[in-house]
Amino acid sequence: MASRASLFTLLLLLASQLSAQSGIGIKAGGHMSTLHSEAFSNDLLPGGSLGLYFPIGFGHRWELQPEVQFSAQGSTQEVSEAGRQT
Repeated sequence: MASRASLFTLLLLLASQLSAQSGIGIKAGGHMSTLHSEAFSNDLLPGGSLGLYFPIGFGHRWELQPEVQFSAQGSTQEVSEAGRQT
């Protein structure tokens, strides 16, 4: 249990040091989307996200970091000929 606490503390300290470094950057990631209902169930659909962030400084101590991010999400659905879709 002590090793988990030590690892968590180390990761927390590293994250605070990494967040202090600012600059222009790119974010990317992947995810799996799914949609469920009582009437149907769909398979997992892979998707992704891509973003860009950049700092805007306001003096020596203040900085605003806006971000633009695109995320591809959704689902697919197969309908049989006997089924009805509206």
